[in-house]
Amino acid sequence: MPEKHSRNLLNAKWLILLRWVATIGQLLTIGIASIFLAGRLPFFPLLAVIGVTGITNLILNGWFLKQARLGSSKAGSGNRWELLLGAILALDIVSLSLLLMMTGGVNNPFFLFYFVNLSLVAVVVGRNWAWALNVFSILCFAILLFYFWPLRESGFGSSVASVQSLGKITLQHLGLFVAFATCASVTTYFTTRLTDSLRQQEADLRRAQSKQAKSEKLEALGTLAAGAAHELASPLSTIAIVAKDLEGLVLGENSPIENPDEDLVTDVKLIREQVDRCRKILDRMAGHAGQTVGETLASLSVRELWQVVIEELQRPDRVDSVISNEIAEAELRVPVDALAQSLRGLLQNGIDVEPADSKVKVHLAKVKVERAGQTLDHVNLLIEDHGPGMDSATLARVSEPFFTTKPPGSGMGLGVFLATNVIERIGGKIQFQSAVGQGTRVIVTLPVSDSK
Repeated sequence: MPEKHSRNLLNAKWLILLRWVATIGQLLTIGIASIFLAGRLPFFPLLAVIGVTGITNLILNGWFLKQARLGSSKAGSGNRWELLLGAILALDIVSLSLLLMMTGGVNNPFFLFYFVNLSLVAVVVGRNWAWALNVFSILCFAILLFYFWPLRESGFGSSVASVQSLGKITLQHLGLFVAFATCASVTTYFTTRLTDSLRQQEADLRRAQSKQAKSEKLEALGTLAAGAAHELASPLSTIAIVAKDLEGLVLGENSPIENPDEDLVTDVKLIREQVDRCRKILDRMAGHAGQTVGETLASLSVRELWQVVIEELQRPDRVDSVISNEIAEAELRVPVDALAQSLRGLLQNGIDVEPADSKVKVHLAKVKVERAGQTLDHVNLLIEDHGPGMDSATLARVSEPFFTTKPPGSGMGLGVFLATNVIERIGGKIQFQSAVGQGTRVIVTLPVSDSK
């Protein structure tokens, strides 16, 4: 939206400038023509038409300044912009037609300015408006063939008589009409093609820049994670040694503590288990942080991938998963560790907000996806929780790095960002659907490597 708002503002700015140039040019042209055609020009009607152009340009300039102050979040919608600018451009075609009608009609060489207006339409308001106003311009030119004010004894204005004055349509009228309609349509066609191509290139460039920015963020996060893993390895090793000695002291054969308390034994075992778990996480961070982009792709079934995801989940009992038979054995070719960790993070987010008496619902099924003219099999993974949900503002930022809705100390806001990068990198797609009070749905779509 911000890019579209900026483009609308730029188009409006240039249109206002060009209309002022056109107004000044028309006044100068009428002034010079009056010297050579004294008494033969309808001076005041011409000024009235030009005055309407000037007044509407002042109104358009006021709208432009207002929208520029409001910014993209409060400005009018894209359709509203197109309607306004399209109406202004249609008015310019009417103004040009009236000026020509009062100054010799199709004999006036300035009828070529129809093509300038049509080129401007394609740039300012796009394809649909361009073709609509192309038809409108052809209609206006046809009206000029039927009726205009001839300028007798002026050096021009008598070579082509109007249909009304002759009482019939001649071959010359038909030729002029066909030539104008053809030139106008060709101009519109190539101008819209060129404009569409430039807009597509602009969109591709923005996507490439966005992708590069994400890659740079991912590399920076990888470096941060690798550094954190390295720095935490030493104190965690010390804790592991102390925990092992404590376990020996409490549970060993030569333990000085006779009949240790059951809670003490449980706590000691819990410390060892959690330290071992932390070591596994750090080993994975050290081995893969900053390297997930280059992780070797491995082949495994959907069922096997899901088992890898569930194995290291803290509370697998809080997940109720269903895998359809038609997709369970389908083969995926993915970076297993990176993808499993990403999906695990999405599941954990759902568990964290899920009410204690319910489970996160997961359903894996086969879907068909159209890509490059082919219909390919994909696995569709739906994660659904019954938490508080998110408003539209939060939903729009959910994949930003370091953005989190969790309490301080409960998360860094990197899980969704990393998951999005991993899933998109292997040709998948991730979508979030949520509303306040209605929970959240996460839809992950992954390509199946053996799809036909």
